[in-house]
Amino acid sequence: MKKILNLGLSTVIALSLVLLSTGASAFSGDATDNAFAALLSMPGAEPEQGYWDFPKPDDLPARDETALITYLAKQMKDGADPNAYRHLGTLLHHAIRAGQQRTAIWLLAHGADPRKTLQGGTDTAVTLGVRYKREKVLLALKSTYGLVPDTTPASSAKPPPQPVDARRIASLTFGSPADDKLARDYMRRVAISVTSYNPQSDRTATSEAAVGQWTALAARLNPEVYARIMDDDQAVSDLVLMHSRSAAGLDAALSGVPAPVLQRRVNAAVRGLAQRAALLGSSGDALPAYGLAPELWRTLWRHLPRPIDYTEWPSLAGRIQPELWGELFASGYANRDANTALQCAPAEMGAKAFEAAWPVMLAQFGNARDTVPITILSQFRLIGSQYPDCATSSEADTHAKLLFLASQGAARPIRGLDAKRVAADAKSLVPAVSPFIDNTASGKPRLVDAQANCTFELTEPLYRELLNHATVKGDQDTVEVRVETVQLIELPGDARCSLLVGGSSQVDGYVGGLVDTFTGPENNPTPSCPDPSDRYEVWRERGGKVKRLNTDMGGDDGVPRLMPVQDTVTGHRYYLHDGMQYGRCHGALRLPFTFEWKSSAQGPALMKTTALPELEEALYAQCDVGDRAGVRCNGISALNAVAPSAAASTRKDAFNSLDLQTFLKVFRKTQFDDYQAAVQALDRPRLQAFKTAGVPGPWTAEAIKSLARSDLPLADRRRRIAWLFADHDQLARALDNEVLASLADWLPREDWGPILGVVTSHRDVYYGLGYLRAGLAEKKRDALACDIDRAQGLMCGETWGADR
Repeated sequence: MKKILNLGLSTVIALSLVLLSTGASAFSGDATDNAFAALLSMPGAEPEQGYWDFPKPDDLPARDETALITYLAKQMKDGADPNAYRHLGTLLHHAIRAGQQRTAIWLLAHGADPRKTLQGGTDTAVTLGVRYKREKVLLALKSTYGLVPDTTPASSAKPPPQPVDARRIASLTFGSPADDKLARDYMRRVAISVTSYNPQSDRTATSEAAVGQWTALAARLNPEVYARIMDDDQAVSDLVLMHSRSAAGLDAALSGVPAPVLQRRVNAAVRGLAQRAALLGSSGDALPAYGLAPELWRTLWRHLPRPIDYTEWPSLAGRIQPELWGELFASGYANRDANTALQCAPAEMGAKAFEAAWPVMLAQFGNARDTVPITILSQFRLIGSQYPDCATSSEADTHAKLLFLASQGAARPIRGLDAKRVAADAKSLVPAVSPFIDNTASGKPRLVDAQANCTFELTEPLYRELLNHATVKGDQDTVEVRVETVQLIELPGDARCSLLVGGSSQVDGYVGGLVDTFTGPENNPTPSCPDPSDRYEVWRERGGKVKRLNTDMGGDDGVPRLMPVQDTVTGHRYYLHDGMQYGRCHGALRLPFTFEWKSSAQGPALMKTTALPELEEALYAQCDVGDRAGVRCNGISALNAVAPSAAASTRKDAFNSLDLQTFLKVFRKTQFDDYQAAVQALDRPRLQAFKTAGVPGPWTAEAIKSLARSDLPLADRRRRIAWLFADHDQLARALDNEVLASLADWLPREDWGPILGVVTSHRDVYYGLGYLRAGLAEKKRDALACDIDRAQGLMCGETWGADR
């Protein structure tokens, strides 16, 4: 009897799975599309912005709820799925949004799941009912399903915070630290209103009134209370900032701060002015505009003890008037390097302002004669770490400044200045730039190719790490990215190579542009610099454990090609980065730069080389911009070496960075070949063993693509595809736009179910579905093209956009 019961139970389970499968496939995509077309054609259901342009059924109902419900009942009978998604919502979600409350209640009674959320979101029928104030729907949800809005009981609800304004500050007793904090919060608000350089007149009046209110309040405070409030860095900084439009106002404000408080908060007081210090513009004969009047700085300096520590503001000199430089140095400013102190100011000044400032530059900065011409001409030079990439006031100003510098005997050859770029981008400057062109023959290169002195085998711990934990998180960072590239790298003193691994992630989710939403298409603003965020680590395996070492590589540096190089002068070894960058905001090419191993609290760390200007000058001497190869450097042939194809890559190529798929294929070639052979032979025991041990997603991707190229009969290929598709998690790791494209020509529609499930549940992954759909339509695979539309949350043949 027990055996019969067990048999019966297993049979029931099997039948249940069959019924579930049958039920899922019993839904009709056409009937579901018709149901959505009818609902979304009703008044109030159209998108709030943009358009959804979908085919209209011939029997579309009249635009009233009674006819709609009758039509939906017919489509349900024909197999419409009440819980399918179109435009991120179900029929129930869109009915609630559209105000079709009778329809929503009918859908609830005919299979609509009230607990389903918007696709990729958290809103349910309840939260949408609250948002759109659909009282009848909310009543039905409560009475039938017991679903009510999640609200905090009124008895425990916190009262709304009172606004922090002058009236509230005046009412405080200042008997607790909380009152002091409210006063400082108010100061912050007032100070922020002063930050604009060119505010509208009404905003200036409002800001001045707020400053006046705080000044009056401060005058009425008990002196001990006021001293306590002001004994805070942010408070002192905000006090100075809010009075940064009037020297008299600043003088009065600082006079009211107790001297011991100012002595403790000197840097905060400087910060209050420094954050508004800027060279705002200058051209031709016009006087340059600055963010702050000179008298404001003189007023601040009168109230502060000397010397002042300007470590936080090394480039302050370039952001204030040259007439103040002497007083700035007298107050304690110590940066006599014209490059870091002035930054782009010499390039941004108009010609007359520059000529007037030149004698002061020479008097205050010992290296001005050498560095200022480089700053002015930086736009025609590879960008290095010592010199910023500066925009000039105008081409005419640059021409005049160069002639002036030549007349002052300051014209000298500048290494790395690109004469071809000058001729191409600013032809009128060619004669004036000529004295600054370095035509001397480059000598023996200082940095030359080197070979890594380490060997490598992909050990089991490293393989498992790449297989199961292939993500990277930067030092003290929350952004985690998938490993995309792997490179062998030498750690000094180690005979075995370590791995430099890294990848990139779009931090903002999308770059921008057109996106579809539950309420309609939107044209999202495109960030000016849509750069991915790179993260890198060095993985070092010892004793069966993988330790992750830090590197400051990343940001927008791009997938690196680090090349070992040696300094022929010192014998020291470095890793050279080719200087390539991601994104649209990097029009100028960068000079390659070096990394080296340094000690850190966490152990060895691969960090950028700093404080070696002679090394950068050496790179300027041996590097230039080639006609087609980008930056090239004499003596470093690896910089422009052509990377082999993935198919031709060998273990030696791993010293120059490989994508993860190629790396695993190269170092696990026997296993890779064995897995591919097992798929081709449909050797289930071997495939099960691989599945148990774990298979890299790219290997499965390659197996799928190889089946597309295979000479096996269609039935045999389908059986192998069925095995590969049965593991949906593995399929998700393998699937990409290339895999999908390889299947478009031959895989029957009925085998695409697992694929459609993956792409529907991984909407944040790029699969190139738009291109795939267009290709399927060209191949007359219309039914599968409709499936792709529906996987994207669209009706068959639907288009959408923000503007027609």
